[in-house]
Amino acid sequence: MKTAYTMDRFRRACLQAEPEEYDGRAQLPVRTLDLAPQRLNRFREGLASVLPFLDRVNGPLRTERPVYPLTASLLREYAEPFEALATEVEWKPADIPTGTGRLVIRLARDGERVSPSKDHPDTFEMVLARSDEYRGYLSTTTGCVVGSNAWLVRTLDGDNALALTLVAFGLLFAEDYDAKVLEVEVPVIPAKHEVLSQLLESTGLQLVLREVTHDGDR
Repeated sequence: MKTAYTMDRFRRACLQAEPEEYDGRAQLPVRTLDLAPQRLNRFREGLASVLPFLDRVNGPLRTERPVYPLTASLLREYAEPFEALATEVEWKPADIPTGTGRLVIRLARDGERVSPSKDHPDTFEMVLARSDEYRGYLSTTTGCVVGSNAWLVRTLDGDNALALTLVAFGLLFAEDYDAKVLEVEVPVIPAKHEVLSQLLESTGLQLVLREVTHDGDR
């Protein structure tokens, strides 16, 4: 599978995949946010491009940006019993990004008056609004509301794909918001959440998954 992070002509962040011979095919092959990161570590970019489609990989995993050797090993572990053989592994020593705060990623809830939270000064909240209702983004000092097609992922590719997509979006913006912890609200905790957490740790982030129902109750 070939995966990539790109920014389109509307300055949207796009994560996309092109399946190869033995890969599964995602129903939504491009995941978008109406905002693009300003700072993005190349290793986090490599992993972020992979994550939304990781359940579909079986064979070579061709990323445009490199991954750490530990990340490559964990990708292969996550994909078992199938194969995920990262081809762009950078073996020379490289720094792992660090941060101090918390970044929360979640879907806007049904009927919610969408606005970023102001509850915690060290937390930045990114609320993903439906792309068929919202365009662009609104940002404050404590959070932002961003149009995204993530709401379609659950319908077309399932709960696990949604969780992986939200984690990938968090990876893209962790440096912009100085995050050490990435907290993601998901409808169902992925079965391989422990390996997923280790994948994030390999790029310097602590992952916290919060299971929520459709109305936002934990």
